[in-house]
Amino acid sequence: MSRSNETITLTVNTSGITQSNFLSQVAFTDGDGDTLPPNANATAFNTPLNGGAMVTWSAQSSDGVDTIHLSSVAPNDASTDFFVMGPNGPDAMGNWSARVRGSNPNNVLECEYTIKFYINGDTSNVFTIDPKLQISKAS
Repeated sequence: MSRSNETITLTVNTSGITQSNFLSQVAFTDGDGDTLPPNANATAFNTPLNGGAMVTWSAQSSDGVDTIHLSSVAPNDASTDFFVMGPNGPDAMGNWSARVRGSNPNNVLECEYTIKFYINGDTSNVFTIDPKLQISKAS
């Protein structure tokens, strides 16, 4: 199901996370209840949206103790016009947000993007994930 406004939450299991195992230590959820659990392919997480939707990305640790900092959210192809605003951030709560373009009557529009995050202020150890967004066809 596509939504007009969507929050995508990245949850990170920080216990023993390393650069070689981090994809199995992250989970994504969105407001539709779509979930990509830990140990799944985090790069396959796909969030369907309505044209013009506002998207917000947030992050949390699974233990509720460690702090996950989203350092960037950006389309993989810098020339894409998928976003008409943003992604911008972080805001005061550490979230990023963007507005996606309008829908196309003929095609589902897709954007692969990159999320970078670090844990507890350790900017020397940044983790990178490449999920996807989709804008549904206009009806």
